[in-house]
Amino acid sequence: MDTIKKGITSKTFGVILRILGVLIIALIIFQAGVFIGERKADFSGGLGEEYHQIFGSRMMGDLSGAHGAVGKVVSISLPNVIIAGRDNIEKTIVITDDTKILKLREEISPADMHVNDTVVVLGSPTASSSIDATLIRIIP
Repeated sequence: MDTIKKGITSKTFGVILRILGVLIIALIIFQAGVFIGERKADFSGGLGEEYHQIFGSRMMGDLSGAHGAVGKVVSISLPNVIIAGRDNIEKTIVITDDTKILKLREEISPADMHVNDTVVVLGSPTASSSIDATLIRIIP
């Protein structure tokens, strides 16, 4: 028992405890850095994968999901409007009473839309693979 008390109170034991404490603190700091680095890498990797959907692949962009479309108006047969997007992929847009149509800052009626207008459409997908438009913005 006396040898254990002498060992615990010795200078060597105190130095060993301090070194272990410093090592434990260094490992905790290292692990926190790894955790933060992984989170940043996950975010950056996800942003890279979704970049074309967020910012568009060209100047006009491409909302290649079911919730939007960008392109030129091919035909208008109200309440349906056909939009030809990138690579001439056509999407059917359904204009409802709740659809807001903007040209610059002015709200216009569906009758004021024309073939060859360039538009950005946001809305909800339907079971018939069309988009119920919430907002249509005509780009000059």
